[in-house]
Amino acid sequence: MHSLSIIVPAYNEQDNIEAGKLEEIASWLRTYPAPVELIVVDDGSGDNTIKLAESTATRAISIPHSGKAAALMKGMMTAVHDHILFCDLDQATPISEAAKLLPFLEQSADIVIGSRGLHRQHAPVSRYILSLGHTLLRRLMLRLSIRDTQCGFKACKRKAALEILDHLKIYDPKSRQPVKGSRVNSGFDVEFLLVGFHLGYTIIEVPVKWNYQRTRCTNLFREVYGGWRDLISIARENFNGNYRRNKKAGWKS
Repeated sequence: MHSLSIIVPAYNEQDNIEAGKLEEIASWLRTYPAPVELIVVDDGSGDNTIKLAESTATRAISIPHSGKAAALMKGMMTAVHDHILFCDLDQATPISEAAKLLPFLEQSADIVIGSRGLHRQHAPVSRYILSLGHTLLRRLMLRLSIRDTQCGFKACKRKAALEILDHLKIYDPKSRQPVKGSRVNSGFDVEFLLVGFHLGYTIIEVPVKWNYQRTRCTNLFREVYGGWRDLISIARENFNGNYRRNKKAGWKS
């Protein structure tokens, strides 16, 4: 069993921490049979997220508010263990679902994606429509056949993650800028997986439980516009051959 770093991006998550969501993750980690760490990356929250996280996390790191992608990348670059798991603090996908993903990293997979499938409990119709639109555009523009790139529950080998970060164009870690308001950065997941594909890493998609969590922070229109804009930019970089290609790469699901 390999060592594990869990990375939790956080932006104004005081309510979820006080509701015990972070403790749920920490409690699961205490049962893990190998060295572990819990890294919370606070994306410049305006509440007590960082102070509350410090009492539970192995490390609580604060960065200037730059969006979820910046928080995830900071966590990846800070992680010290062999395997990395990303999960959202609201526990829409409960941490116990990690038991479905991590065994694949112990075998042949380099990246394992949690997939929510078509049945997304309690999600409004608008979310289904937007998700379907994003999937269709993604397949049309990138020929990326993954069913669910956007689930926040993913695992990967640390070595793979760091190499992928070195090849990102739209979400280059060195060019992240401060932002205003909540930013989910849906294009990051797409570019991260597309680069992983071109680098020849084995990517597996695994069904996981997921329950819609309503958030007051996210501006839906802004996120949709940003996601489509990112897709266009990523498609342009891909068309121009700016991602390393590997003809032997393939998908498994």
